[in-house]
Amino acid sequence: KAHSLDIEFEKTLFGAINLHRFQVLSKTSTSLVEKHPLVKQVIEPQAIESRYTIPDDPNFEQQWALEKIEAAKIWDITTGGTTANGDRIVVAILEAGFEIGHEDLKENSWVNPHEITENGIDDDNNGYIDDVHGWNFRGRNTFDRDSHGTSVSGIIGQQGDNGIGGTGVNWDVDLLFLQYRTDRTNGINDIFEAYSYIYEMRKRYNESNGKEGAFIVVTNASWGLDESIPCEAGGIWNAIYEKLGEVGVLTAAAAKNDPINIDEVGDTPSGCPSEFLISVMNTDVFEERASNGAFGQESVDLAAPGIDIFATTTNDNYNPNFGGASAATPHVAGAIALLYSMPCEKLASDALTAPAETANLVRRAILNGVEILPNLNGLNATSGRLNVYNSMLELQAYCNPVAGKELAVYSISPNPVANRATISYEAVGFEEVQIRVYDSIGRLVIQDAVLPCCQERSRFGLSIEDLAAGVYFVELIQHEQQVVMRFVKD
Repeated sequence: KAHSLDIEFEKTLFGAINLHRFQVLSKTSTSLVEKHPLVKQVIEPQAIESRYTIPDDPNFEQQWALEKIEAAKIWDITTGGTTANGDRIVVAILEAGFEIGHEDLKENSWVNPHEITENGIDDDNNGYIDDVHGWNFRGRNTFDRDSHGTSVSGIIGQQGDNGIGGTGVNWDVDLLFLQYRTDRTNGINDIFEAYSYIYEMRKRYNESNGKEGAFIVVTNASWGLDESIPCEAGGIWNAIYEKLGEVGVLTAAAAKNDPINIDEVGDTPSGCPSEFLISVMNTDVFEERASNGAFGQESVDLAAPGIDIFATTTNDNYNPNFGGASAATPHVAGAIALLYSMPCEKLASDALTAPAETANLVRRAILNGVEILPNLNGLNATSGRLNVYNSMLELQAYCNPVAGKELAVYSISPNPVANRATISYEAVGFEEVQIRVYDSIGRLVIQDAVLPCCQERSRFGLSIEDLAAGVYFVELIQHEQQVVMRFVKD
């Protein structure tokens, strides 16, 4: 026959539209198949691509950590830069030095819009002359070149999609550089003064509606005191983070690079209990705790990737093996900055009118959005590792609340449970949810409370290791609503 084809039917792919798969048994051409009167269209084999926004930076494939935290998924929505209302997002980085002219950092270096370069005048009247990109607390506006500070900065904000190097969690962000001295006498004093600088600049921004200061949303502390000193709730260090939080500034702090339990021996600043600080431990590509990394079920909030991290380094170079909690922490700081760039006018407006509440909201989204991993059970408060995409989903409900919601508890996992359960629930609003656990004869054995993140599903961890084996009931109470779910303790 003129239209006979040497092909063989294999399977029906979509019967409702008569879509079938055939195997070509000879050199029958596509054009010949298309001419057959029973054929409407020929679709040849093609590869399937994930439609995530991938930068053209040549070393992006080496950045395994960005894949773990699912950064590419959120880049479909935002790559950083500004809030929905146009406020330039700033991350303050405290380090011993920086190469701010690095080819992959210079475009993301913060420029003080209220300071005239090198005119010898304190134009913005903040006490610092020519603080154009930040400040070196040696007493000048230039910076000592340092590989550690350069690498930390790159994880937060290497310029993305510029055809060189790799990319940061943010492709576009303002990096504000603050250099402290490393000697025992001056180091802590410089850090205290740096935090004061951050506080005053953000406070000015809030009070002037963006006409003065800087919209600093997070600081990065990839450092800590050399001794394992507890950070007390009423102490100076914790007071600093509380004060920063009042004006809307969160802090990501690195847990010690030492296999200690911070709950037992303490650490500063990562062990500070402030609700405006996120303590970060270090994990590898296999989702295991770094062998030289600290942990703490109460003191440490979450984990982030921190071994063999591709990052910028000095002399316009790159280091594919930067590691430690120093590398884990800027992933969290970068994630916080990225969340503020979501296309959410409510988040942007609230960041100025209710800065402390908004900062705490973003912090809860970071913690509620973690990917819970068995390897981290008992090692940090969330039993999880940073996932910025999940955190974005947490905030989307805040940006687009759904009316008519009711309090609900969806799951308790694992169930049966041995030591720590994760409870997935949905709150009515953002007010406190009371948690009560009863045994099988109705005795109250646990009482606690949580603040929900969003008006969709939130999660919290429940420690039950001290309970005897048996059947229990967890009750959630908010306003006039109550919900109960049963679980079994092994």
